[in-house]
Amino acid sequence: MPRLRREVITKRRMKSFSTGVVLCQGAIASGSPLRLRIRGTSMMPALWSGDTVSVHRASFDDVAPGEVVVFARNRYLVAHRVVRRIANRHGALLVTRGDAQPDDDAPLDVADFLGVVKSVRRGGASRRLVREPSHLARGVAWVVRRSLVARSLLNRLNVRLRPQAARGAQLPSLASAPLRSRA
Repeated sequence: MPRLRREVITKRRMKSFSTGVVLCQGAIASGSPLRLRIRGTSMMPALWSGDTVSVHRASFDDVAPGEVVVFARNRYLVAHRVVRRIANRHGALLVTRGDAQPDDDAPLDVADFLGVVKSVRRGGASRRLVREPSHLARGVAWVVRRSLVARSLLNRLNVRLRPQAARGAQLPSLASAPLRSRA
């Protein structure tokens, strides 16, 4: 009996996530940017936990390496940087990776693609997200990619300096968090 209940709950959550993704796709398709709150450390230092990103509609074919894209993967919305484009018999695929991640993600096809991150809001100020991170940002990402201690320390510093990063999200979350809000 518990196994059946677990399957029902899982199917409900999956349906809820799918509905959320469809709503996000609809909002982006309407032409208005979608604002999402970042959770997680995979894109440090470009995106920090607690940042709010503005996701805009873009053609999958026009996305270039260096841009940060939002996509659905394993019941999560993820924001990662495009590393390269590859072609297969069904069309183009994007290969992404978080700036602080050592390995590339599985190739991304158009079905899971939501949009492109154009700006990030941090500490009350909004700034455009650049395609090429600075040398300092690349250096920080290199250290964070290789050291869980450095990643943890930077994340704790972020929470101390920006208390809103530690609070529950008022906006839908992405990058290491389910679409549904956590209580």
